[in-house]
Amino acid sequence: MRNRRSVPLPPESERDSGVRKYVVVEDLTPDAYQLLKSLQQDTRTEKVWTSNSQLFFTRPNTVGYFKVKNIYDPIDTIIN
Repeated sequence: MRNRRSVPLPPESERDSGVRKYVVVEDLTPDAYQLLKSLQQDTRTEKVWTSNSQLFFTRPNTVGYFKVKNIYDPIDTIIN
């Protein structure tokens, strides 16, 4: 996911049919995807993203980021 910014634009024929851009997403397991969505909706997190199938997040008023060590831990344990 490091080269996401270098994804080319669709050809003009696709843009004419409504495709504005290509989107690059990781293929997460259902459990990892569910945790990603839960972290994004939780007010205790600010930014949530993935890289190489690992989940990361930031908390408001905290410097740095946190890596999710185990997706099966309770969300309260992960965030705190």
